[in-house]
Order: sequence, then structure tokens, then C-alpha cells
Amino acid sequence: GLKQLKAALDRAAVALP
Repeated sequence: GLKQLKAALDRAAVALP
């Protein structure tokens, strides 16, 4: 769902340098 998508985006943002 959208919550899962947002969680994935948040993790990706944290992983960026």
C-alpha cells in the first residue's frame, strides 16, 4: 500500500549519501 511505498522511499532517502 501507500504506507509501504512511503516507508521504502524514506529508507532510500536515508541510504543516500
